[in-house]
Amino acid sequence: MGQTESKAASSTPTLSPEMKKLGFPLRFIVSYRESWTGSPSLLLSKPYSGPSFIISMDRGRFGDMVLHSGLTKDDAPLANAKLRKRHQHYTVTLPSSDGGGREEPLQLKRTLLQDKFRFSMEVGDGTDRRLERFEWKTRGFGGLLGWKLVRVRNTNENPNKVIQENPEKAVTMGNDPEKIEANGRGGEYDFTRDSEEIVAVWADAKMSLSKVGEFEFRGAGATGQFGQVWALMAAMTCLCIWQKYEHEAFTTAMLADDSHSDPHSYSDHHSDTHHHSDSHHHSDSHHHSDSHHHSDSHHHSDSHHYT
Repeated sequence: MGQTESKAASSTPTLSPEMKKLGFPLRFIVSYRESWTGSPSLLLSKPYSGPSFIISMDRGRFGDMVLHSGLTKDDAPLANAKLRKRHQHYTVTLPSSDGGGREEPLQLKRTLLQDKFRFSMEVGDGTDRRLERFEWKTRGFGGLLGWKLVRVRNTNENPNKVIQENPEKAVTMGNDPEKIEANGRGGEYDFTRDSEEIVAVWADAKMSLSKVGEFEFRGAGATGQFGQVWALMAAMTCLCIWQKYEHEAFTTAMLADDSHSDPHSYSDHHSDTHHHSDSHHHSDSHHHSDSHHHSDSHHHSDSHHYT
């Protein structure tokens, strides 16, 4: 796992000197920026501050994402994410100690009640390096109510160990009025009903025209003990999930729009198949090719939803 050469980006992700010194923001707001002269992008900003990072999407809103160390696409990449369409999984490319880049997969497990996006990676520094598993759990249909990143513990691990060892940290953020309310309340160390520690949360901004959502590290995720590369992985996987849900919602809306505009297309297709199978197949294939093309271009021009 990981540590393979990255071929997903035009430039290998590296930790910038500023990132090494200051680290990744513990909390940031993501907003959508449409460009009339180029591809769209996402802006990452600290609360009550201007943008600090940009995520470019050169292939469109549903294409590969590259997190840059500054506010232009010319700034060095910190990480990138690529969708593996055959498996509906993402691959995130991160900085590595040898400078070659490392690839980590984000895998989806979908059930009727909940989506779970999983990844495993080495965390920590020096002699404290270890392999840990993490899982994004969504709330509501299509993640409507946000989602949370949990630290998947071993079955023999005490879920209250972190509180027992760090009691002074258990209430340090309990009354923070700016805390995201997407998942749980209480102290800095929040746990799920399954006694899994929450290390990050995401709240979607469904009612905003420009704001995409808000991300915050929690508990051990906010202490820096997992390392800066893990922080990049957490942020990028969160945005991968956002992108996936946006794509699914858009596709569903387009299919519904097509069915309403041509309610007899399905029955016409079947009634004609027996007599005109060859010619109808050709026209039908051409129709689907065109509709797919137009849905994509329509999406990029539909910027009023985000600006």
